[in-house]
Amino acid sequence: MNQFQLPQNFEELKALIAQFEIFLPEDKRKVIHEILGEIEESGGIKNREQADQLLQKLLAGMGLNNLPF
Repeated sequence: MNQFQLPQNFEELKALIAQFEIFLPEDKRKVIHEILGEIEESGGIKNREQADQLLQKLLAGMGLNNLPF
């Protein structure tokens, strides 16, 4: 059975997103690309605080910010 492989680097992550973004509405794709751009501009995720901020922005942009975690 084929098991999903997690992306091992940023380029693999972008390729994975590109495969599935056609299933998302334009506003959701825009949020994802904005966050990818922020990660690229900063040279990567530098610390936990930055990762948490990006995750919160992503969740809010996807309309998932009210989940219980």
